[in-house]
Amino acid sequence: MSAKVEPKQGVWGLEIYFIRHAQGEHTVDVPGSLEKIHPALTDRGREQAAALRDLLRVTHGDVLVTSPTIRTLETSAILAERAQAPIYVTPLVGPRMFPTADSWGATHMCDYILSAKAVKRKFPQTIVLHEHYRGLTNEGLNRAVPERFEEAVSRLFEWIRSRQGERVFIVSHEGTITDYRRRLTGEKLTREDFLGDAGYVRLHLG
Repeated sequence: MSAKVEPKQGVWGLEIYFIRHAQGEHTVDVPGSLEKIHPALTDRGREQAAALRDLLRVTHGDVLVTSPTIRTLETSAILAERAQAPIYVTPLVGPRMFPTADSWGATHMCDYILSAKAVKRKFPQTIVLHEHYRGLTNEGLNRAVPERFEEAVSRLFEWIRSRQGERVFIVSHEGTITDYRRRLTGEKLTREDFLGDAGYVRLHLG
């Protein structure tokens, strides 16, 4: 588990935690396991998520935002279970390659996102942001061009500002988190800045 504190940036007055999901089934036998569709957490991953829950102590006043994948939804459920905090689901923080390149191959099956209906069926306690799904396929924003990703960032933070939570926890994926951090802080980041299983980074915006 890793923790880094970023310098105060931005204009929103938010305390945001970007959390990488705990260990998933797709990481235990690479590269073949990358083609496992909708992988769940491993037993080790559930232990990691529980340890992170005890460290961060999510409260009912916090806002949790999660990617529509099994591994992020399970991580979020563990983080929120004692506080009964609401969990909002949006593909705007779904899996994303980093760095992006149009010439790369097709999206690995492990990075396909769940449909809004599938999320509600498997995780009925969540709140799905249906409007964020418009125009997206099961690849979500995985290989979206930078301009489209910039639009997604703006849409997400417009919604976050409307929630007025004490803290915002965004449970997502390595590439997505790194690209959001790059966009929000202006840092030049590489894959060496990836957080690892159940890692997190805290940003003070504003």
